[in-house]
Amino acid sequence: MMVTFGICFGIGYLIDRKFGTHWIFLFIVLGILSGYRAVYLLIKKHIKGRDEDEPEDWVKKAFDVDDEDQTR
Repeated sequence: MMVTFGICFGIGYLIDRKFGTHWIFLFIVLGILSGYRAVYLLIKKHIKGRDEDEPEDWVKKAFDVDDEDQTR
């Protein structure tokens, strides 16, 4: 999220310095929106990839869960 904001801020800042405009505000808004979109897609991908029936690897290792234990 911060990377997209930083890139857009940098582009806006450079355009402002070169041309003397006030485009930085537009690029800040675009950076914030693109950062939120990136985080949203990451969370959506993580939730979609989870299989609720299968315990995660750390659960299996921590509690020695076997496939037989899941049927109970």
